[in-house]
Amino acid sequence: MLARTRSTPREQRGDPTRRRRTAAAAASTLALAGTWAWAARGLPEVVLPSPWDTLRVMGQLAADGTLFTELGTTLLRVLTGAALGVLAGVTAGTLSALSPVAAGALDPIRVLLTGVPPVVVVMMAMIWLGPGGTVVVLAVVAVLLPQALVATEDAVRRVDPELTEMSRAFRVPWHWLVRHVGLPSVAPPVIAAVAVSLSGGLRLGLMAEVLAAPDGVGAAVSTARGYLETARVFAWAGVAVLFAVVVDALVLRPVRRRTSAWLESA
Repeated sequence: MLARTRSTPREQRGDPTRRRRTAAAAASTLALAGTWAWAARGLPEVVLPSPWDTLRVMGQLAADGTLFTELGTTLLRVLTGAALGVLAGVTAGTLSALSPVAAGALDPIRVLLTGVPPVVVVMMAMIWLGPGGTVVVLAVVAVLLPQALVATEDAVRRVDPELTEMSRAFRVPWHWLVRHVGLPSVAPPVIAAVAVSLSGGLRLGLMAEVLAAPDGVGAAVSTARGYLETARVFAWAGVAVLFAVVVDALVLRPVRRRTSAWLESA
């Protein structure tokens, strides 16, 4: 019983530091909303809509189903690009860490993807492929792939070589070696890098939709801007922010916690 109590996460026991942080975040959010409402007083909606105007439009978008349709389209593109980018990056990073030849062959690709601004990738994809959802997917891949590659390569190279050699000397099965030596060293930095990059991938995906996609949240922002529907622009921006917050709270944080717990039990 004592051991179980000690191993219980602090947040599950009502960590006062976490409560203070949550309270500070709530107070800051209310202060920002109040400042926004005060700044919007007396201004026309086309210049600066109030929080109430923005919430009203968000409610309309949810009521007619537009919000869920466009958000689902954007989510599918971002997740597809993220999955492809992470898979390619982890594979390339592992090969680069284990093989000097692969490292030499992949270095130019890494430098290119790291150095070229993602907006250039969007523009070139539009020239080669034309406007469409594929451009958005490629833009997200361009963000996630180099981050996953660098994080994986660095993590694999940091695996303790003495543990690896000892495992080989004792003829330890490769799956045990990967499970108990490789993953505990590689998984945390890779997951951290991917989690940080996902927010950037989402923002770039929205920008790519503004420029190149016929549908999605970014395309809806572009259409609203063209008709000077500022409240609609703010509403879609609010949807994007809320979506990012929900994904971080319900997906990224639990994944990080469960991964840490799994690695500690390995």
